[in-house]
Amino acid sequence: MARSPSVEAFEKDNTVNPTVIGESGAGVVIDAGWGPVGIEVSTTSIDNLIATFNKPTDRNYQDWFSASNFLNYSANLYVVRVIDDQTALNAGVAPTSAPQSGDPLFEPKGVLFQNSTHFEMSRGTATQYFASRYAGALGNSIEVSIADSTTFDAWKYKGLFDIAPNSSEGSEASVADALDEIHIVVIDKLGLFTRQTGAVLERYSNVSKAKDGRDMSGSNSYYINVINRGSNYIYAVNPLGDALMADTTDKASWGGELFAGKPFAQLKEAFIAQLGGGSDGDKPSKSEYIDGYGIFEGIEDENLNMIISGSCGGDANHAEVANSILDMCFRTKRMVAFISPKSSDVVNVNKTSAVTNIMATHKALTSLHSYGHMTTAYKFQYDKYNDVYRWIAGNADDAGLYARTHNEIGKFASAAGYNRGKYANTVSLAYSPDKTARDQLYKYGINSVIMERGEGVILLGDRTLQPKNSAFSFMGTRFLFIDLRLTIARSAKYNLFEFNDEFTRAQFRDSVEPVLRDIRGKRGIVDFKVVCDETNNPASVVQDGEFIGDIYIKPQYSIQFIVLNFNAVGQDVNFDEQIA
Repeated sequence: MARSPSVEAFEKDNTVNPTVIGESGAGVVIDAGWGPVGIEVSTTSIDNLIATFNKPTDRNYQDWFSASNFLNYSANLYVVRVIDDQTALNAGVAPTSAPQSGDPLFEPKGVLFQNSTHFEMSRGTATQYFASRYAGALGNSIEVSIADSTTFDAWKYKGLFDIAPNSSEGSEASVADALDEIHIVVIDKLGLFTRQTGAVLERYSNVSKAKDGRDMSGSNSYYINVINRGSNYIYAVNPLGDALMADTTDKASWGGELFAGKPFAQLKEAFIAQLGGGSDGDKPSKSEYIDGYGIFEGIEDENLNMIISGSCGGDANHAEVANSILDMCFRTKRMVAFISPKSSDVVNVNKTSAVTNIMATHKALTSLHSYGHMTTAYKFQYDKYNDVYRWIAGNADDAGLYARTHNEIGKFASAAGYNRGKYANTVSLAYSPDKTARDQLYKYGINSVIMERGEGVILLGDRTLQPKNSAFSFMGTRFLFIDLRLTIARSAKYNLFEFNDEFTRAQFRDSVEPVLRDIRGKRGIVDFKVVCDETNNPASVVQDGEFIGDIYIKPQYSIQFIVLNFNAVGQDVNFDEQIA
């Protein structure tokens, strides 16, 4: 069978019978009150999370804290916002439809623009003058005000600008008094963004009514383009209409061209409009969460090696959303899914029932393999933004502990235990398994998180969800092989279309062995062997256009049990004889 040129990297697990690519990162899907929808957003801090997606609410706190908790450990997080696209709307303001005498000339009207690409694709059918940048009721707090040369002197925001708008640079080439300039202010009318009613969010000076307007640097200054390029709060959808103008006789409409040689129509009065109709919509469904997580499959970032499931959009969605994430991680073989129990499994539940419930949730996971990790944790933490305490799934902390361990030590190291496995920002746990429960759960690859006096909250297990016992039952081996496969495959691609001879094979060995020696030197593996010679590249392989490299690795195993034997002996006993 003919195959297109490619590099294929496979793993062989021979343990069933008894350089780091970069900063590890994660992906999470959230329901949020602000921010772009349906695209991944790189988020590097909690401040960055707030600026993009706003703060947590009673509706979305589970999702929001899953994102923020990871950022306590690592600065590399992709966030995808999901909405119910049938009910969520951006706030907007549009011309009044069929106005009667005395009616306002514009009215609040919502519209859905999920992200900038969706905006460009769908703006042609929208009637709004302006819309909030993102879907959600938060956009209803925004007000937009505009003044031109005629209305500037009486404008309430006059003091924010040094001079009145007039005619833009270069307009004299077409008409000396184009009067195409305007000033624009974006205001937090209700104070929902800044906690200060009437605070100015953005201002734009000397932008143009003309679509071919230019500023002093020669850049396009058409106000719609300037806002859409740079605003964090609004889109400018359509130019203000002639109904808002004092006189349109022999005047260019807004959005016209300076080249036409006419002065631009002037406002009857300064434009000021509060956006409305914005809605958070219904809570996203499980299919929207599943689609959101599917976005991570297409992201070509080798540092994205963990997926945070959070609460899976709620207990009712847990099994289907968790299984879809586990399926995706198994398909890609470059990410590990981090799973928690349902909140109803452990919150306000006795210990016996908690074990039964966790096992039932585990049983509902149909995709069990080494690309999955599950713990028992639901943590109680303080929500300083709303002055309440919340129960939050622990899988974001689990992923964060591994990200921090990878970045500080290496992908081969376990994040569990008293040295590296301590949760941050945790008041208590809904359920802290005792030794009997830990033993029962660990057999199924369910790692316990415990609360210990004097130590805090500790991840006490590093098993994957793989049912069979092998080296890939442990997280260190799993992440090490993901890292090596990606690193070495990336190097191997430079052998494509070269000759499969001893020179090329030696080059391959020389590129791989230093990587493995470095990891061995850091105690990440016990030993290795790279075979790439005529034994695995005989003439038949060469003639088929293939190139084979076999890499054998003896992985390290983390200590799982410590046995301490204390022996009392008589005073006349020789220790060496007793030990023998």
